[in-house]
Amino acid sequence: MTIALPPDTDPSWAATFVLGLDGALTSDDYAAAVQRIQRALRPGDHVVPMDTRTIGVHCTSLVNERETDAVAGRLADAVRGPVTDDVRTYGVCVGSATLRDGEAMAGALHRAAEAMRQMRQARAGLLAPAAPDVPGQRSGGSALLRR
Repeated sequence: MTIALPPDTDPSWAATFVLGLDGALTSDDYAAAVQRIQRALRPGDHVVPMDTRTIGVHCTSLVNERETDAVAGRLADAVRGPVTDDVRTYGVCVGSATLRDGEAMAGALHRAAEAMRQMRQARAGLLAPAAPDVPGQRSGGSALLRR
């Protein structure tokens, strides 16, 4: 995947986000989710085309990691509400990755997608029925890492 940054981009602190949508999504639902995300973005940030259940976002000129986390929350909130008039809601997992010096956006998108998949797996584990304890084994929580 080759994606070029807009010419006026300030890459000093840039991040990519990958939103994984869960639920029975129609193409209209997906289009509505993309529109909501576009409205939640700042000027200069943009949606990156991906497959029909994931939406990529590239944001530049961020101040720090704290602002990156705030953007991730804002993007998730934009999708969490009812997407269409049918008042159906969809789950969303968000993965983020800060661009490293000299890194192409595609590399950061790949890391953000991996973080989103890890979050989705962790959420599935939390929502799954509890397994009985097995003597000699310890049950533990999941840790989510930013890539």
